[in-house]
Order: sequence, then C-alpha cells, then structure tokens
Amino acid sequence: MDYKESYLDLSKVTLYGWEKTNSDLVIDAIVRGIELEDDFPAVWVKPWKDGFRITGMAGGHSRAAGHYIAGKHLKVVISEDGRSPSFLGIMARDVGTEKESPSINIKDIVLADDTGQYNYRKSIVFYR
Repeated sequence: MDYKESYLDLSKVTLYGWEKTNSDLVIDAIVRGIELEDDFPAVWVKPWKDGFRITGMAGGHSRAAGHYIAGKHLKVVISEDGRSPSFLGIMARDVGTEKESPSINIKDIVLADDTGQYNYRKSIVFYR
C-alpha cells in the first residue's frame, strides 16, 4: 500500500481525532516550535466522513491542535487503509470504532491546565 505525504489546511479541512482535551503547555510549546519553523513529523490520517481522521497509536492530536491554532498547514501521511506506525514500529490498524472511540473535531479540543504532560514529553522528546 502506498502512503502519500501531504499538507492539510485545517481552516478548510475537517480533521477528527478522539482526544477531548490537551495540555495547554504542550500546545504552547508546539506553537512556539511552529513559529520558529521547526520540522514536525507527519500525522497519519485516513479519509473520514467529510474530512480526515487521525489514525492508530501514532497520535498527532497535539501537533494538529498546535498547527490549527498557529494557522499553519499540518504535514500528514494519508493512509487509505487506516494503517499507521505504532509506537512498536509495526503497522497498526486504526484504534477502535467510532462507537468505542468517538470522533472529535480538532477545532473542538479543549486546552486544559497541564498536569505533568509537558515535563513528561520534554523528558523523552525535544520540546521548546
């Protein structure tokens, strides 16, 4: 299966995920990185309803929310079959069904007070 890298304009395209909230400090760090032109890994998505949906365990909710807030296009890999790399390095199917994992529009993610996510992520990956 071929996977195509592209860019989504989140002001024009609907992107769904399943996370309802995200850390304000994590999103702030991502926005700072975007403003400094850091290169972020692509978010794996699949066609979904009237737009796209973040796939599998590779995540991307924070990057998507940060790019939406910053008004910058989000680098994605479009996976027609819904597969994406997992944290184990294998190709994994999309997480659950819509009933088990509701679709939340990225524009509707609520920024919540950080409860340690920023320091945890900063300890394992580069964060501004």
